[in-house]
Amino acid sequence: MWHAGHVQKAEVLEEWECAPLTFPAFWRVCPTDLPVTITTTVRWCKVSRIYVVTGSAVDILYEHCFLKLTQDVQDKLKPPLHPVASFTGETTWPLGRVNIDVTLEEDEKRRTVALNFMVVRSQLKYNIIMGPEALCEFDAIVSTVHGMMKFPTSLGVETIYSDRIPIVGQVEQPLQRTAPVEHEGSVIINHSFPKKTVQIGQTLSDATKSVLCELSAKNVDVFAWQESDMTGVPRTVAEHRLNANPSITLVR
Repeated sequence: MWHAGHVQKAEVLEEWECAPLTFPAFWRVCPTDLPVTITTTVRWCKVSRIYVVTGSAVDILYEHCFLKLTQDVQDKLKPPLHPVASFTGETTWPLGRVNIDVTLEEDEKRRTVALNFMVVRSQLKYNIIMGPEALCEFDAIVSTVHGMMKFPTSLGVETIYSDRIPIVGQVEQPLQRTAPVEHEGSVIINHSFPKKTVQIGQTLSDATKSVLCELSAKNVDVFAWQESDMTGVPRTVAEHRLNANPSITLVR
């Protein structure tokens, strides 16, 4: 490429990096709509519940997993450069960013790549979210309906099958009443905080209530369950202060 008199050489791929990635026909596999979750090695530590998704702009490492990694990894944490936004549009500042070696392997076929993660505090039951950046680094393709991910290695194309671990906890349905009253009936969507429930209107249809319960449980990470979850809130939006006359002398 030519740019302002500067010559940039194109990256030359090795032959094994150009291997075609093919997926079997559906008559040979059972289609699934479960999320693709895998178990792999992150800096010599086996980590499960890694959600592989194509809709995340950045690779996410959640705080509860980050704190279980070795101390040398935690010491590499750097300040964040920009906030991250959830699917609801809400922005929050991550705890930091870190570069970690991730190894995808199965039998003798393996591949190690250094990935840049944003460390985020959340109640989500996933440990890591691998997005398009990670997939590009591994030259991998993920198929949700096949429940598998494929990527090339120097020993041939490797296939990693999804663990198919149910991540979303069971939703407790409200009790049915003979005379339903609107706004009565609560649903526990986060069993770590059983006293903090979500109210579901009883006049709604059973199908609508079921969809609302499932939607709330799948997106449990967008709720602030405790004070420590309220990270990145600008002072212009929320700030605690005493509504007192500043000219009056304080008396102890």
